Amino acid sequence: MSFDSMKVSELREVAGNFGVDLEGVVGKSAILTRLGEEGITYEMYEAFNKAESVDPKEAGFEVDAGKRFAKGGPPTRHDLMLVKMERNNFTYEANGYIFTKEHPFMAMTEEEAQHIFDYEEGFRPATPNEVKEYYS
Repeated sequence: MSFDSMKVSELREVAGNFGVDLEGVVGKSAILTRLGEEGITYEMYEAFNKAESVDPKEAGFEVDAGKRFAKGGPPTRHDLMLVKMERNNFTYEANGYIFTKEHPFMAMTEEEAQHIFDYEEGFRPATPNEVKEYYS
């Protein structure tokens, strides 16, 4: 099997999962060309689909809140800031936070948000109303 046997909607999903921008790309052959330009192969797609979902706690990615918030305990909701990922990536980790296409919003301290804004691209502040509208 190969990308050639897939429908345009499936190819668009593949591109989205790998963070390939298809803005202005129309048609199956153009999508196949763009995937090729980005180095995405069918073998990569198969490996991505066969990968097992892993529980972060079972994989040893447990966050110790005592260490993370050593300065005065965990922040209150008034100390937090909402950040939205606007990247095309299916998932993206930034400063210890994992953003996904389904859940592009994260609440974090202003210092953590500023670190992301300074060192990462495709992130911006979000409003509470924007989050409510997205999830409703």
